[in-house]
Amino acid sequence: MSSEKHVDGDNETATPSTEKTDEHDETQSRSSESGNDDTDSNASSEYEVEKILAKRRRRRGGYEYFIKWVGYDNSANEWIPESSLNCPQRVAEFEREEARKRKRTRKERERTYSQKRRNNNKRSKKRRVKVIEDDDNDGNDDEQEPTKSVESSTGSTTNSDKDQEKNLITYGVEKGYQVQAILGINRTKGDQLHYLVHYKSPTMFDDNMELIPANIAKKYCEDELIQFYETRITWNDRPND
Repeated sequence: MSSEKHVDGDNETATPSTEKTDEHDETQSRSSESGNDDTDSNASSEYEVEKILAKRRRRRGGYEYFIKWVGYDNSANEWIPESSLNCPQRVAEFEREEARKRKRTRKERERTYSQKRRNNNKRSKKRRVKVIEDDDNDGNDDEQEPTKSVESSTGSTTNSDKDQEKNLITYGVEKGYQVQAILGINRTKGDQLHYLVHYKSPTMFDDNMELIPANIAKKYCEDELIQFYETRITWNDRPND
């Protein structure tokens, strides 16, 4: 014999079993097998959903929710198929909270990435060397040579820092972001080409777009580059002789 526990549908309920739901009175049942075959009648009790704790995808398709029941400890928590639930308000609350968690996680990742880039920029800024001349310096050529040497060294250090700064930047395509399309092209002051790429969401960039150098674009999104130029080719029909 089996014992059925009914759940009142008016109090945010769910069906924690495969028993069919009565659509008229919105009550649901939770069945468990009993080893006692001498039971005269089915015992029934009402179950009410206290909180939805988690969600996962089912192997057969669809989703199921991890339910906490009112009046029961955590040992009674169980996974209930979405199709068996009769608590739309609890489901809506859970989905809203999950959306807020995902949003907070995305913002935290963006802040972490921005902080890393700022730290990299600080470390890679060109270092300034200031030559302080001695007040007793009489200005002869022999004593001016070290100053020229330091200035020359400073120039090489600055160029090295610029190269280091470029190497420290990690672009979205290098992190595995998928390029949806190349939207435009730009030429910087250093006469280097940059492409404006549009990534497939979600990414950490505003509007999912980023400006990347030509050498990075050629390495990671060659097909999108070809498509970008093909759409901008203008064919001139040759006049008939």
